[in-house]
Amino acid sequence: MTQKTMQGRAAGSRAPAGHPLAQAAIDCFRRGDTARAEALCRDVLSRVPDQVPALLLLGQILTERGEGVAAMSWLGRAVARRPDLAVAHFNMGRAAHSAGELRIAVAALRRATELDPHLAVAHRNLSAVLLETEQAGEALTHARRAIEIEPDLAENHFIAGKVLEALGRTDPAIGALSRATELEPTRVDLHNALGRLHQLAHRPDKAVQCHRRAVELQPDYALGHSYLASALQDIRDYAGAEAAYRRALELRPDMHITWNGFGIMLRALGRFDEAIAAFRRAIEISPDLGVAHRNLATVQKAAAEASEMAEMETILADTSLSLDARAQAGLGLGKWYDDMERYDEAFERYQRANHLTRQAEIREGKKFEPTALRAEVDRIIEVFTPEFFQARRAWGTETDLPVFIVGLFRSGTTLTEQVAASHPLVFGAGELNEVRQITHKLSLRPENAPEWQEDMVRKVAAAHLARLQFLGNGAVRVVDKNPDNVFSLGLIATMYPGARVIFCHRDGRDSALSCFFQGFSRSQSFASDLADCGRRWIETERLADHCRAAIPLRFHEVHYEAMVADLEGEARRLIEFLGLDWDPACLAFHETERSVKTASTWQVRQPLYNTSVGRWRHYERHIGPLLEVFAATGVSFDASAPGPESS
Repeated sequence: MTQKTMQGRAAGSRAPAGHPLAQAAIDCFRRGDTARAEALCRDVLSRVPDQVPALLLLGQILTERGEGVAAMSWLGRAVARRPDLAVAHFNMGRAAHSAGELRIAVAALRRATELDPHLAVAHRNLSAVLLETEQAGEALTHARRAIEIEPDLAENHFIAGKVLEALGRTDPAIGALSRATELEPTRVDLHNALGRLHQLAHRPDKAVQCHRRAVELQPDYALGHSYLASALQDIRDYAGAEAAYRRALELRPDMHITWNGFGIMLRALGRFDEAIAAFRRAIEISPDLGVAHRNLATVQKAAAEASEMAEMETILADTSLSLDARAQAGLGLGKWYDDMERYDEAFERYQRANHLTRQAEIREGKKFEPTALRAEVDRIIEVFTPEFFQARRAWGTETDLPVFIVGLFRSGTTLTEQVAASHPLVFGAGELNEVRQITHKLSLRPENAPEWQEDMVRKVAAAHLARLQFLGNGAVRVVDKNPDNVFSLGLIATMYPGARVIFCHRDGRDSALSCFFQGFSRSQSFASDLADCGRRWIETERLADHCRAAIPLRFHEVHYEAMVADLEGEARRLIEFLGLDWDPACLAFHETERSVKTASTWQVRQPLYNTSVGRWRHYERHIGPLLEVFAATGVSFDASAPGPESS
């Protein structure tokens, strides 16, 4: 929340008139002579203890100085003297917010809006505090009311954008922030906030424009350079991103989040020693930064120092810290203990971390629903039949460019992409979000597939293909390895009947356990419960079976275990499927210089190893709920075969 958001000097003009010294204090305050104004207020109150204008002004002065508790004591007297005065409640709300008394702040600001429904600053501040107390629905009502009263004030649109973002309504939030920057085009924080929203909406080009504008307006704006670095990384301008990170840290060497972000980029580029140094620097600055501890654990395979593990144990146990910070520390500890082959201790830390993550997901209303997933797969199977595609066979755009790698997360998708992208004619684009965005934003969902229009599909395909061509920069094949595209293969087949799809499979016990150990973002909430990981694996495999039988695309199957056992044979078959001549570089995939931003960033920089095959056996005594899910649905695994069997 910005200082401007929680401000209210404009409300002071609504205070009642009174003692001449009080008016003199107000005049001094307006001229910026705060010390003289405070002295005059105290002089008045020594003579007339309940003089309301002096109480209000003294409370405001103390609030703006950060002395919220002291301010509340003076403002309480003003409220008691004039309970009908909106500005008294407004100032009390500001003071309570400064003091961290959010419940009192909400009550006071709400009362101010009731007494004076046209007091825009009260609506805005109430919206901001309601947002802090996770009451975003009511916060939006007051943000909109502030805009109705003062439509040309940038701060009103800014807070509305923050509330809309919290509600997950990214596009309206972008609209609100865009309007704020139009009204106040020289405010760097507005451009920065708008750029961050564009990043959330996976529009990195626009994000770069916003962050560049912020640092043009204020070249020493460290946070702006930090966000610019992140946006440049998203468009694969790694040289520019590194320069922006270094500039940000030159300006503010104490920005631990920026050190962590810099480390993530260095890790993605395979510069592991530098990444380790960046993560360690973040931890030095902020020892409680759980995510940096976890990142440090994932960037190397070696025993941690005793002091590092002790710090992480402290974070995991500290209930005063956020659920996310503790969960990240737990995941990092699990990784360290697993590396040390102390599997019981590793599982206990992973389990605690995921319990904390599931708590956070429930608070945010993002709990995984297995029945909803099964219903989604049922709809896809019901809608996308051979007859569906036969009726639309002329809609598609003919192209050999797109390749989609799908399957459950942690099933070898990154390894498969790295092998393919090591070929000089293949560009590995990583996990793109474009197809899923098209599905949701344009309502091209399975349930309304019968109403799809040919011109819309052609238009979408043309735009998407142009994006792939831009990314590929002359490549013959462009690989999108977003595993979630398995749910969009019906749309992909309608857009590109000539597209290639690579299904990645892995023993469900290993794949599910690896997901449980990974700590994905909230968008993959299944991963915080081991049984749900199994359910997701089952539905993904069920969907794969249907796609092979009903969807007219070119499919290739890659089993992780087979890839590990016979890299050259599997790699040759993969490149042949892509319609390309063999290139030996595909066997040296770990030497390929490209950004890898997924969970497997460290592993794919190493020569192929087989220690992850059958990894579940180390944890067999702990994974009863997972094995029960497989048994209940008739899934069994043949140890002598690379793939699963399903009955």
